[in-house]
Amino acid sequence: MSKKILKTAKNKTKGFFSLLVESITYKVVIFAIFAVYLVYSFAVYRSSIQSQINKNTKAHLSEIVNESLEKVHIKINDEFIVAHTMTGFYGEDIELSITEKLLKDAMEKHPFEGILILDKDKQSVLSVGNVSTFEDDTFIDKAMDGKDSISKIYSMNDAEYISLAVPIFSQETQEVSNIMICTYGIQELTGILDTSTFEQIGTTFISQEDGTLVARPKAVKKNTNLYDLLNTLDINNTTSIQKLKKYLKNGSSGILTYGKSSKKIYVCYNVIPDTEWYSVSVVSASAIEPIVKRLSNLSYNYAVQLGIVIVIYMMIILGIDMNVLRKKKLENLQ
Repeated sequence: MSKKILKTAKNKTKGFFSLLVESITYKVVIFAIFAVYLVYSFAVYRSSIQSQINKNTKAHLSEIVNESLEKVHIKINDEFIVAHTMTGFYGEDIELSITEKLLKDAMEKHPFEGILILDKDKQSVLSVGNVSTFEDDTFIDKAMDGKDSISKIYSMNDAEYISLAVPIFSQETQEVSNIMICTYGIQELTGILDTSTFEQIGTTFISQEDGTLVARPKAVKKNTNLYDLLNTLDINNTTSIQKLKKYLKNGSSGILTYGKSSKKIYVCYNVIPDTEWYSVSVVSASAIEPIVKRLSNLSYNYAVQLGIVIVIYMMIILGIDMNVLRKKKLENLQ
């Protein structure tokens, strides 16, 4: 009995597959080709959209970087304007005691740590507040040549400072007769530049070429060097850090991308005009690319739904063809 049942089952299975093969008509073949083409087209479309979004993301970041850079540039220029205004307090026809009083009043209204006036031989003419002798005085030479300049970060009394130097011109000869140096504490300068946030989607850092941070928002914590800080942000690839150093040293600007998926990070870098400082903004891809995630989810859902529709359609076509073929065979037997 069991052999008979087994033989009957085999015959039915064989008959089903035979009927299935006969039912695969040109309609099914054409539809299969169309389905493959549709899936391929969709894959190309998705890749193209992803590529375009990446380009748009970088363009959007560049636009924001330029705006942020302009804001920093304006704030630095504002400080130079204040310093140039104060040069009017000094002159051959103004007593030093009056100049000193005016400078002290200015210090109470502005976050200066100290103000120093030097002659052309770099000798002190007048000083108020905390002032320093500078090991690296190349920024003073620039001011002597009639240009506004900024010092590198230096230490004084166990604290870090930075100074702005502006030329003082003689009213008679219109040549540089003295220079004025305004000194700021690092924290005061950070408050002035106010670059801790990058459009609320990341953090902006301002550094010297060697990576020493000029502005130090809370995000830096105890780190005082940009490259050390980047290592704490999972950008610990030595090659990547060296690449960024090279670009900054060459005065380049652009956007580097590190990592993948949820750990993807954009590093936007640029030179701040009229300074030897660099603006480096670190932005997480998850903050700037929410649309990419939404598109990926939509694409995935669309692919699944399309696949289900194709399978159901093919099953219906096969079912109809098999049913028609079965009826024809029964008619032929009759």
